[in-house]
Amino acid sequence: YTIKAIAYKTGFRKSQVAEFKYKISKIVHRPESEGTFTYNGGSQLILEGSDYYAIKPESGSGVQIDEYGNAFATNAGEYKLTVFLRNGFFWENDSEDPSTEDMTVTRKICKAESEITLESATFREDGKPKSIPKAVVSGSSGKVKYTYYSDSECTEEIPADSVVKKGKYYVKASVAADSNYKKAVSN
Repeated sequence: YTIKAIAYKTGFRKSQVAEFKYKISKIVHRPESEGTFTYNGGSQLILEGSDYYAIKPESGSGVQIDEYGNAFATNAGEYKLTVFLRNGFFWENDSEDPSTEDMTVTRKICKAESEITLESATFREDGKPKSIPKAVVSGSSGKVKYTYYSDSECTEEIPADSVVKKGKYYVKASVAADSNYKKAVSN
């Protein structure tokens, strides 16, 4: 765009013309460089699309871009996305020269909590090892492990096959982490 300014000096018949040229830039706010979410079993919006920029995920990352340019991911993990401006737009910054370079943003979906519970049980003494009720797990699909103890603080571990005599024994169940859930231990 060009602006013409005409200035008249009092007492003179001549005018002076000055031209100013300027460009209207379309300045765009940068998306946050990092973001964290928690796994919820469904597809999550990890970066909102824009008319001003486009999003490109790393190849093979599992990130899906919908028809509106939004980036979605489902599984726990770290995702790197390249954000590049569409023609005619500039990133907002603190300098005089607006930037147009691509930026990389990181989004992380953290593993969700798992839960494991174990019911108490009472058995008759018959000299044979006992099978405790199966632990109930929500979250992780990891392997469940049972650990037996002779004390209520669960510090004195004993072998499972030693739980045959009359007495009080303690058991903790633990489930290993999987790709989307953390490990957990019963109380």
